[in-house]
Amino acid sequence: MISSIPPLVGTLLRHNEPPTDAEDALLQKVLSAKRARLVSLDIQLAALHRERDELFDNVSQLQAAVHPLRRMPIDVLGEIFDLCGTFHPEPPVYNLWRDYDRERFTVPRSFGPLDKTTAPWVLAEVSSHWRQVVMGYPLLWSRVFVNLERPDHVEKLATYLERAGQHLIDVHVFAKDLNRVSTTLLNALIGTSPRWSLINLDCPISLFRHVPTLALPELTTFNVKLFPVLITEDTTIITTFSQAHNLRRVSVAHLLSHVGQPHPVRLPSQLMNTVALPLAQITEFTTDRDGALYLSPREGCPALRSFHFHPSHHNENACLSRPSAEPLSCSLETLDIFLKDPVVSPNSYISYIFESFRFPQLTDLRLSPPIDYERLSVMPTFTEHTAPELVTLHVHFVHGSFDDLTQISLCDILRFTPKLQTLVISGHTMYPTKQWTMVELFRRLSSSCLVPELRVLDIAGASLPQRPLNDALLDMVRCRWGRQAIKSVVLAPEQRWAVGFDEYAPWAELVEDGLQVRFRDRLPECRDLPCL
Repeated sequence: MISSIPPLVGTLLRHNEPPTDAEDALLQKVLSAKRARLVSLDIQLAALHRERDELFDNVSQLQAAVHPLRRMPIDVLGEIFDLCGTFHPEPPVYNLWRDYDRERFTVPRSFGPLDKTTAPWVLAEVSSHWRQVVMGYPLLWSRVFVNLERPDHVEKLATYLERAGQHLIDVHVFAKDLNRVSTTLLNALIGTSPRWSLINLDCPISLFRHVPTLALPELTTFNVKLFPVLITEDTTIITTFSQAHNLRRVSVAHLLSHVGQPHPVRLPSQLMNTVALPLAQITEFTTDRDGALYLSPREGCPALRSFHFHPSHHNENACLSRPSAEPLSCSLETLDIFLKDPVVSPNSYISYIFESFRFPQLTDLRLSPPIDYERLSVMPTFTEHTAPELVTLHVHFVHGSFDDLTQISLCDILRFTPKLQTLVISGHTMYPTKQWTMVELFRRLSSSCLVPELRVLDIAGASLPQRPLNDALLDMVRCRWGRQAIKSVVLAPEQRWAVGFDEYAPWAELVEDGLQVRFRDRLPECRDLPCL
């Protein structure tokens, strides 16, 4: 306990009179004692600080010694390392349903797995245990990104492929100038072709024109960019990949220009006129051109189950002439049509496809209706005999495409898809002069005539009007909840106020009764969308 000071000090501090000699001697003695005690406490405090620092170091070391990571199974640690080393080279056709920044899909050309400042190279230098895990886990070395214009990467590639062992590998090839391609690198890659699981060609396909037919027993995914070619270039069909008997997924993008390519050039040909592929067994196809050709069961991919069509407005061959007078039957289960440019010619690619084909097995439809030059939105027209039995419908609207006509067309689609269970609406649904369109849509959905089996309504990706929407949405949900139909509503966090979720008692009552109201950001979940 700290001893008190003499009462004399208080008396002296109330005036400016000096203390007597006796008082001064007493105060000096007390002051010396206090100073000595203060020095003693400083010494003790310094000792306690040193002890605390030592204890902190000891605790840190003990925590590191008993860390769960030390007892983690090697296969689990390897999976974590694999996530650290995951990279995303630019796909040939972007998944436009995701609003990710393009940079997230692009690897700088000087980087990638052959860069020793990235995983798994760096992970192998942390500790001997981690190095043992990295060296003994071929999956970490199974994704190879090769710039064929870098002959200095020959030794790195050899080391990388050696550590991959006999594991299946994903190959990503980049080259811009064929005159600078290293044949040593190319031959090293070709030597591993029996283990290719995926190949992504970000290079002129003519690079493989003189490569003989390869044995590709494990190849399941083929992604390619078709560049413009010289008018004088050989047009012989490339047969390098014709023996990929397990090929299931193909993605092709047609580029209109190629940096550094001399003129004159012609636009890239159709994929089937350029590369020989076993199209008869393809189940998933992504393209920005010639959509009807690949959908045709006669000329295209008869086994196709999932088709992603992302045409550009400047692509004259985005839709071909109707393949036959009568609509052809197609066995698609998933159809994704997304226009890169929101304005198209009046001959809409959406209308064209649904006029040319019938999809009796289609259960998942994703549309992005554009607007034509007359500012009219374009939606497919269904009838009782032509409508597919949809289970999931995702409609994404661009600026100005969600108007009264679109809303009526969407309701017509819903009228002929009674088995629909999930409805997703995203994009710019609140056009300044037509903010009541979404409200009217929800009022129509309140009727039991439209999609009576609807279970999930997802509007998290939609821009919504403010207060007018609340009553219409709430009435629709209450009507359907009363019929024990709808089970879940998905909103964005910023939509809580727009729908009055925190203010209106009926929302709380519905949630208490069992309605699931989930909040997530505006981006669709990645696992629900095709990965390219």
